[in-house]
Amino acid sequence: MSVFLVWGLSLFSPSGFAHAAADAKGYMPAILSLLINDETISVTPTASLNVLDANVYTVDEPYSKVFPESNESAVFCFAYSLNQSNDPSAFVLTLNGVEQDAFLLKGEGEYCIQLDASLLVGSNSVVLENQSETSGTITNVDLVTQQFDLQLPRLNRLDWDVRAVRKVLKLFAFGGQAFDSQIVAWANMLPEVAIQEMLNFDEHNSKLSPLIPGERYPEAATQFASLVEFADNYMGLESFPNLPMDYSVRNHFRLLGQNLEESFYIMSTIRGLNPFRQRIGFWETNYHLALSLDATVSTTQMAHYYDVIMEAHESGASYEQVLALAAKTSAVAVQYGHENSVFFNGICFCNDDFAREIHQLYFGIFGVSDPSYHENVTIKNTSKMLTDMSVGPANPRFVNFGTNSHHVPTLTIFNPSDVYDTQVSGASASEKIDNLMMRSIEHVESLKNLPVMIVEGLADDTLNEDKKISLRAAWQSMGSNKNFLEFIRAYATSSLLHDELQSRSLTSFERAFYKANRFNIDNIEALYSYRNGGSVGRPLDDIITDDELVDVFRPEHNVFGGQTPKEAADSVAIFANNYNRATDQSLQFRNAAYCNDCDAGDSWAKDWRKVIPSVNGTYPAGHVARWLWEHTIGDLDDYTDLEEAHLLPLLAATRYYSISDDVGHNDRFYDLAYLLCMREDRIANNQSVATINDILSDLNYCSHQGGYSTQEKEWLNRQFTTSEISNDPTIQALLDQLHQTELPLGSEEGQVSRYANERINHALSFIFATPFVFGDENISSEASQ
Repeated sequence: MSVFLVWGLSLFSPSGFAHAAADAKGYMPAILSLLINDETISVTPTASLNVLDANVYTVDEPYSKVFPESNESAVFCFAYSLNQSNDPSAFVLTLNGVEQDAFLLKGEGEYCIQLDASLLVGSNSVVLENQSETSGTITNVDLVTQQFDLQLPRLNRLDWDVRAVRKVLKLFAFGGQAFDSQIVAWANMLPEVAIQEMLNFDEHNSKLSPLIPGERYPEAATQFASLVEFADNYMGLESFPNLPMDYSVRNHFRLLGQNLEESFYIMSTIRGLNPFRQRIGFWETNYHLALSLDATVSTTQMAHYYDVIMEAHESGASYEQVLALAAKTSAVAVQYGHENSVFFNGICFCNDDFAREIHQLYFGIFGVSDPSYHENVTIKNTSKMLTDMSVGPANPRFVNFGTNSHHVPTLTIFNPSDVYDTQVSGASASEKIDNLMMRSIEHVESLKNLPVMIVEGLADDTLNEDKKISLRAAWQSMGSNKNFLEFIRAYATSSLLHDELQSRSLTSFERAFYKANRFNIDNIEALYSYRNGGSVGRPLDDIITDDELVDVFRPEHNVFGGQTPKEAADSVAIFANNYNRATDQSLQFRNAAYCNDCDAGDSWAKDWRKVIPSVNGTYPAGHVARWLWEHTIGDLDDYTDLEEAHLLPLLAATRYYSISDDVGHNDRFYDLAYLLCMREDRIANNQSVATINDILSDLNYCSHQGGYSTQEKEWLNRQFTTSEISNDPTIQALLDQLHQTELPLGSEEGQVSRYANERINHALSFIFATPFVFGDENISSEASQ
């Protein structure tokens, strides 16, 4: 059976396709035909280039799609399933009669190929032939050229892969909690299709944050998505019993319990909500529009402030409307003190604090064209604008916008050289703030600085001038309706984020949330994240306090935001804290695999099988090590023989005896140096070292009993290089055995399975100790040296 999909990209007469000429993009359609058993079936054009056709087609169905002519390089992609084979060699792709190179595997049954641009002529024909004798289906077919979102160059399906998806999740969703299968599915979609599922402001995102099957605490997947509700009605409501801790503990998480920070920790790492929403909320309220509980802002006002901003984002409001709603909250009025500002008898009894920061922090407007005008006109008149905004004790969440003590007449705010309209009018401060924001978003400095502030704050703190120019153009291309989410999606799927120049250090907060989402599986682990240590989950407090930070909603630089990425990256103490936590204190990772009474009085045991894909139902150590690295770091750029050599012994250098046979041996951990030291001792005593089990059969070797010999000290202190690991046949032989060793995660003996899960936790602590958890970049460590 021979199946051909034929694209004809022809130079048709414009008069024959007048409708195409009217297309804003100027597309000229072409005809796709499906050839079945040498019979040509002409079809009607039905789609445009770069539009994914997700329909499923069999060899008996005609397939049609319209493409414009193009003199650009193109990528051909499709997903397929053959009834008896899933081998890409069954297909041959030709461009203008010339066979193209092998397909690039993107996922299970998903292939893309870069068409040879040198072969493109005025009329082009792409032919896909199924040379096998089996039947099957194809779907998700498209032929894509370079596209732009908001003038930013979008990645095509060839470059949009698992690595790119994980990068977006790491930077914009604290890593997220998506299953591997979902990550692969996103990688196999067009970027603009996948990003809508990945990044949205819905309260719940079941693909980005799915519940684990059998989850005992699933309520967050359908309820409690605002910070106020989560703190008061989930964590702190006495009548809500389905949580693993007593109400006497949970009561502290309520807004009036003065533990809003801990509620946010849990909210950001629990499955069922939307970690992208929490990521942006964290940045808005702790950096861009930062307020502080160390000022006079109450926890109730802060939580309301957070919710107002996120609900505005969710509504699809333009960004100036989001900022206007934030500026009108009681938390802002109390923080800056203009809740007491009044205009009376021609005199403004007010302060300049928020009058200055509403321009500088919200939009990046500093008045550089005329500093004197900015200071004496813009700021002074903005102070008059922010009058009669009282916060009453009866309902401290809201501002009362009055008129009696407000400067009602229109005010001149901006320098005419900086914005199209300098006049701000409105009967109250609320109306004037709305009108101010409409002008501020189009201010020349705002157009230059705000898009850069957003991207630097979230994803790339090393932007060069060319990237800044591109971001400004993208921002301005949205015209008078600038939408934050649309801008982030365009950037997240653009080459600006995914090229070799991108780099972003993680703050201690971001690293803490990200590590928790890499470590935790069940919601009970997130619920116990407030515990400093313990047997459940990844505690967050120790990272925050060890790095000498105060807490979320208490930014180190007050209204100028929390710890910066540069401050985190430049701190030797922070690196040392992380290293010591993952080494000297590694038991906190290892032991967080079992608790006999923490699950509402019942026992709980961690089970990595819930998220680690198996290999035919088994978990070989080599497979688990590689998975853990990619799961934690987000890519395999720096996963070399050296990293694998450190992980494999931690995972597999043990003998899983029956518990009744050997209680003390199953939970022993050995690194590579210790394993090689034991091997050398056995050789010195003429004992077999043929297998790992031989080496581990006697625990007395290389022990501290009687002190270490000179040779043992040399082995135990040995440091390895990638070259040594790769070229040493002894080490390679040991690693080959360890690579194939199966972890007994499904052992019927619960304690044996628990030990295997503990070893995975221990290996994860090793990965957490590496420098790669401190940031995200596209340049490997070797390439950057």
